[in-house]
Amino acid sequence: MPEIRKLLDDIMARRNGTTEPELLGLMNDKKSKVGGGYLTDQGALFLVASDLGITLDYSNTQKLALKDLFVGANEVTVIGRILSIYPLKVYDKKNGSRGKLRRLWLFDGEERARVTLWDEKADLVESDSLEPDMAIRIKKGSVKAGLDGSPVLNVGSRGTVETIDYVEGGNLSTLSDVRLMPKDVTQLRKGLVIECIVRSQPKYSEFQRSDGTTGSLTQFMIGDPKTNTETRVVIWDYQGKDLMQIPVNSKMSLLNVKSKILPRGGIELHGDSGTNFKVIEVGRKINVDRGKEIKLTGKILTWGMPRTARSGVPSIQALMISTEYKLFNLILLGKAAERAPFLKPESMIELTGRQVEELKVICDNDLQIREAGELPSLGDVKISKIDQLDDETLPVFADVIALSSTSVTDITTKDGESVTRAEILVGDETGEIRVTAWREDIKLIEGIQPGQRLKLKGLQVRRGEDRVPALTTKAYSAVIWES
Repeated sequence: MPEIRKLLDDIMARRNGTTEPELLGLMNDKKSKVGGGYLTDQGALFLVASDLGITLDYSNTQKLALKDLFVGANEVTVIGRILSIYPLKVYDKKNGSRGKLRRLWLFDGEERARVTLWDEKADLVESDSLEPDMAIRIKKGSVKAGLDGSPVLNVGSRGTVETIDYVEGGNLSTLSDVRLMPKDVTQLRKGLVIECIVRSQPKYSEFQRSDGTTGSLTQFMIGDPKTNTETRVVIWDYQGKDLMQIPVNSKMSLLNVKSKILPRGGIELHGDSGTNFKVIEVGRKINVDRGKEIKLTGKILTWGMPRTARSGVPSIQALMISTEYKLFNLILLGKAAERAPFLKPESMIELTGRQVEELKVICDNDLQIREAGELPSLGDVKISKIDQLDDETLPVFADVIALSSTSVTDITTKDGESVTRAEILVGDETGEIRVTAWREDIKLIEGIQPGQRLKLKGLQVRRGEDRVPALTTKAYSAVIWES
């Protein structure tokens, strides 16, 4: 790597009147505003020289560590392990032909480096069976500035990529050496390797960008193997399908994600099409014998609105916490639904029903429901503050005040169906949030006026394309108006 002294002398010799203090000031300015922590002094001076119309060409045939890569270096040789691999990208060249590129991230300890393989070199991922944690050597690469000013190692027709054996790569860190648990991430970081437990089934959705292109996001909750805390993961433009098939409770490693600090505190993990994963242990899938009789004892947290089932019989849904601290969605039909009004709010009950999902039970016999006797207290539900609403897997209970009157509109879905939607803005001392109800659930919030105090019970956090949290009602939700 060229010494700073040599670079400074070269620039001043070719740019009369430029002083060393001026160059050092420009160098530090580049490092703070463009480099984002990636530029070395030498790399920043290469960019300064370019701004001044000076081309510095220093070949470098020696082996460099990832941390020593700098913008402008040529004939570079590095070794490192693959952190993640991006999908193949095809593009149109200026001469009308088609080109290919593939991006990689390399790592060694805490150091990270971006690599772009061009044209035929992009096919090496398949032909050489490259995969994360594999040690490789890159020869005759050139380092250029990426869009954010950080160094990107480019490998073209003159460059080579080769795998190296265990002995030569033995001093390189492995994925196991750099992995973190979710609880260990407390600040902004990139290129993270996270070992975690999948806590919710990944959900995929698409949205339209402002330029008319379609984007996608895949989101799910992960847990720390050693704690009960959960962290939300959002992966943008993920192109694979394997992630969607990972069972809940599987142990896995997420490769190449970055942390984001939320405005209300806490950490969220974000990835992109270059986020890879490795399943360490497949979670045990819970097989539910549909229709199997199940006995539950617990506390009713909230009753939904009375409805009419498709079969024409009365129906009502409830959210119940069992004595095993599991949340069940109860569906009462027929005479069982007619019994619901006679059960005290937040009463302890014993119930026998048919299990249709792991946490969903149907009961249609009023003789199978009764108020329980002396049971250990299950405590009160947690009343959340608006700035704490983040988890999309748990029901929300909150005390709020209406900040707007209810607006009701008719919406036409993609399938051509016309449905009614009601919205209202509510808030507390920590923030504001939108509440949405659909179809017959609009009765829960219809007619609310500004200043009305409300108790929200059993609502769900949802995010739209703008990623802003909102609340939506469920069949077991309740909105209590306080006088």
